[in-house]
Amino acid sequence: MPWLGASASATSVDGGADVAIEVVADAGALDEGDYHAELCLVTNDPQQPVLAIPVDLVVGHPPAAACGGGTDTVFCDGFESSANADIVGGTVGAAVADSVDGSAFDFATGNFHGYDAKSTSDDVNLYDLVGGPDGDGLYVYWYGDVVPPAFEAAVGGAVDGSGDFAVLHAGDTIGPGTPVSGASRRLDRWVGGADGYLGIAFYDEASGRPAYGYLHLVTTAPDGFPVQVLDWAYDRSGAAITIP
Repeated sequence: MPWLGASASATSVDGGADVAIEVVADAGALDEGDYHAELCLVTNDPQQPVLAIPVDLVVGHPPAAACGGGTDTVFCDGFESSANADIVGGTVGAAVADSVDGSAFDFATGNFHGYDAKSTSDDVNLYDLVGGPDGDGLYVYWYGDVVPPAFEAAVGGAVDGSGDFAVLHAGDTIGPGTPVSGASRRLDRWVGGADGYLGIAFYDEASGRPAYGYLHLVTTAPDGFPVQVLDWAYDRSGAAITIP
């Protein structure tokens, strides 16, 4: 990315130490528009080999007023909000644990964490059925068994015409009319390596009804791991949401 640069006083960091990294965005040669990139930090942690940090640059628009005085609500309420106050989201920038437990996510709190068998609020769990480098790929578990029976069929991931969990992209919509599956199985469309969005229908405990959102995933061939969760969003009103 010619408009994005980073420099640090050292190229590696010892355990328990820290190094400041200066990140510079140069918009001088760019046309008006929105630009997106990722800063990738490579580690020697086998559970988190790459940390991807999203970077967004807007060129040609006047700066937004500070929180409380303008329309830009990014992180003012703890979430990355849009002009629609019902759409909330944020960044994760972390890897899914390559294990039989994997990592879980709760939309209502934006909490990405290790799988908790006692949780009744998590919405999706990504994991490796076997675990480790000899596992057979990226799997998903939907928490349909912990939601009211009336909503069990409404919980799951967006599927394509073949019934596989779809790799969605900007402009795609997830909502009440989206075909979903609550089957806990392998993410076949994702294991060969993909950069896209997993559409998700889940039970929102706060509203007592289904809600619709997405997780931005980057997976790696040949089995989906390492897999990074970059960002997320959902519409807390229960309406459909379109990936920007």
